[in-house]
Amino acid sequence: MLHLSTSKNDLATAARILKQGGIVGLPTETVYGLAGLASQEVALQKIFKVKARPSNHPLIVHISNRIEVSQWSAALPVAVDSLVQRLIDAFWPGPLSLILPAAPHVSPWVTGGQPKVALRMPAHPVALDLLGMLGGGVCAPSANRFGGISPTSAQHVIDDLGTQIDAIIDAGPCICGMESTILDLTVHPVVILRPGMISSEQLSEVLGFAPLTLRQARDTQSPGLLDKHYAPAKPLQLLTSEQMTGVNFTPAQPSVVLSAQPPRWPCHWLEMPTTAERYAQALYDCLRIADQWPEPLIYVETPPQHGLWLTIYDRLLRASH
Repeated sequence: MLHLSTSKNDLATAARILKQGGIVGLPTETVYGLAGLASQEVALQKIFKVKARPSNHPLIVHISNRIEVSQWSAALPVAVDSLVQRLIDAFWPGPLSLILPAAPHVSPWVTGGQPKVALRMPAHPVALDLLGMLGGGVCAPSANRFGGISPTSAQHVIDDLGTQIDAIIDAGPCICGMESTILDLTVHPVVILRPGMISSEQLSEVLGFAPLTLRQARDTQSPGLLDKHYAPAKPLQLLTSEQMTGVNFTPAQPSVVLSAQPPRWPCHWLEMPTTAERYAQALYDCLRIADQWPEPLIYVETPPQHGLWLTIYDRLLRASH
């Protein structure tokens, strides 16, 4: 595996690997992705194999400009196209994935066999530079084993996938640290399939709708919606603030604790940020650290459930399932 920098020469090397059907660890503003050309089924099959990802789980196509939307989606009704343009104006490049009707040529390896495709323009200069070199879409699910903790640094990718990939582009830690919001525009009313870095309140302000409903995982196939996902190897349990500070709660076994305030019992404590943005950026790295320590159990203080905190709560709820 090549460990590449963000230099123009190294990005050209990564582009050459991708054009030859290889797979590359790609930095984005959300998490590191495992990139392969969306037009090359051999690369897509490698992604599924390396991640041990179920073949019916669709992938998100990353593009470098709004013109490419029409290359991957079917013709849109005027009303839907108007919504798409408003969302693109407001949130692209950025952590918002739009689900649209798929163009006929889009591979079922991309769509999971569904008649729809997810598109995103990442807000990361390295990702955009590489996509521009390729002149086409790239699928890039999180660069880790399926169901595990998403990677927010190049080292996380190396730890998870090692020599199974052709290269990793090291651009330092991700600035968001949590996955994109997925918005399905093929249904009416439009639905948030996965909460992410763009909140329902932000979307509603642009769309002019009331806050959108989160569809449950059993209703559709979408990235990151299994009951158990984003999970460390150790058991993870959520505790209320009352349990964290109360006198009646006693841990059953030694533990690592992720919380803003120190717990009252002896433990290995990881102090968590008090703002949602910093917490989201730090969470996956902290879960990986907790997984490496010897204590057999991870406790996490339950976060608030509004705005970006709702996305954090979603990830922790799935990690604790």
